[in-house]
Amino acid sequence: MRFSYQYARLTKTAYDVYTERAGVCRDFMHLAVTFCRCLHIPARCAAGYLGDIDVPPYPLPMDFSTRFEYTLTIAGMRSMLVIISPDSGVF
Repeated sequence: MRFSYQYARLTKTAYDVYTERAGVCRDFMHLAVTFCRCLHIPARCAAGYLGDIDVPPYPLPMDFSTRFEYTLTIAGMRSMLVIISPDSGVF
């Protein structure tokens, strides 16, 4: 998957992201939430500034970002919340 602002558009669907293999963080989040929900894994989207990761905003504030969160229950163990965002290196 390629990340670039030139691939962003308001009408892009999860299917578009999957077939075009390009987009911005909100597109990747949309695709990831879609995959999770197809597998009956509870998932949601979240938004915030990358500055939320304890990086000082110098010289300029960091960019706005989206991420997705999903919850897993493994072998009867407690559910755990996993947060995936572009700054984690997953995308």
